[in-house]
Amino acid sequence: MPVLQRSEMPPLPRLSDAVAEQVFTHKGFHATAYSSGQTYLGEPKDNERLTWLGASALQMAVARCLYDRHPRKQIGFLTVCST
Repeated sequence: MPVLQRSEMPPLPRLSDAVAEQVFTHKGFHATAYSSGQTYLGEPKDNERLTWLGASALQMAVARCLYDRHPRKQIGFLTVCST
């Protein structure tokens, strides 16, 4: 499998100030922004939901890679490899 060099990688998209603030803000910074029911009182102002989304996308990419590279392996093997 070929490895991309840094110079071959596409540039990262520019983030708006609002998105950058959310991406780089830990949920503890806005501790009062939640109700007791784990629901945001307003717009999310932290990166927790984005972290969850990113982890899900990464998991999907790893699963697809393993599935394609090991077409004869059983699910147990694929599960161990993905963790």
